[in-house]
Amino acid sequence: MERPPAKTSYADASKILIRLPEVMEIIPYSRSTLYALISIGVFPAPVKLQWGRASAWILAEVLEHAESLIAQRNRSVQEGV
Repeated sequence: MERPPAKTSYADASKILIRLPEVMEIIPYSRSTLYALISIGVFPAPVKLQWGRASAWILAEVLEHAESLIAQRNRSVQEGV
């Protein structure tokens, strides 16, 4: 008997949209900090949904931002050693 396909995988992250609460679980910025970083191009901009009344982020882009923060921290630690 075949196993059912997994619901979601990291490889599919470029096709998954998440809302603000999920973004803030992945990267614990405050709402105001998040939007300030978007305005200066540091954090990925959201995709508009439902005729511009709602927004969502592409999971892969949020994860990429988190990974860049971790890499930046790791470089700082290595330089300090």
